[in-house]
Amino acid sequence: MEILGFDLGSIDFASMWRAFVEFTLPRLGPSLGVIALASVVYSLGRWILVRVETRLAVRTATLFDDHLVRLLRRSLQLSSVAWAVWRLVSVWSLPGAVVVVEALWLGGLAFPLSGFLGDVLEAIETRLVKRTQTTLDDTALPLLNRVVRFAVVALGLVFALDRLGLNIAPLLAGAGTMSGPHIRLRIPFTVAYEADMERAKRVLIETVAGRPGVRDDPAPVVIVRGFGPSEVNLQLRVWIEDARERRAIADAITEAVVGRFAREGIEIPYPKRQITIRTVGEKTDG
Repeated sequence: MEILGFDLGSIDFASMWRAFVEFTLPRLGPSLGVIALASVVYSLGRWILVRVETRLAVRTATLFDDHLVRLLRRSLQLSSVAWAVWRLVSVWSLPGAVVVVEALWLGGLAFPLSGFLGDVLEAIETRLVKRTQTTLDDTALPLLNRVVRFAVVALGLVFALDRLGLNIAPLLAGAGTMSGPHIRLRIPFTVAYEADMERAKRVLIETVAGRPGVRDDPAPVVIVRGFGPSEVNLQLRVWIEDARERRAIADAITEAVVGRFAREGIEIPYPKRQITIRTVGEKTDG
């Protein structure tokens, strides 16, 4: 029997079903246990938080307690779900997904924390506005609120990316907040179409070889990024020691490359336009 060109008769559905059952059945019990335990823990934690919130509402007149309990409730909900999924991926033999779940949990916690800090700053803003008559509080405090919220979420994203094993150093270096080794620098160059491409690449590599602040490992590379109206776009990629020196190193490399290109006869193109002027004779009535 063939469907859409596939011979279904050659597929051993019985063996596939047995393999599926053998893989699934031993894991169903532990999975249900994980879900049940996570539900119990979340329900118990929420019950405790409700009782705490009720007592604090009677004893205090501020909204800080309400914001704190809301933060704990949201964090508990997120953590309960994350723990359950984390255990389930282990039960179902998905080790690669464990790190993803941990990263999502770290990034997710930033959102309730960001909301909590924003609510606290908003409460402080309300009090200050009532006590002062200046317009500075009306503009500066809301701006501070947004900056703090954004910073917390961004920090959570950084932690999540770091947990995934992604190199966040270039991101932080680009923001000017980090220095250290293994920072990649990308420097664009252009050469004319008539230039020897391999020679231009070799000159770029030779120019940065042994230059202070540039790492030999990983080795510098040159790639072709694209083509323009009258030029080929190259990009030199090097790894530098200190992110704070990236502009100075890029400037020194660019200056040195311009000199080498001039000595080697490698043309740095400039825009070229060809203008054609046509003369149209006057028509006469004959």
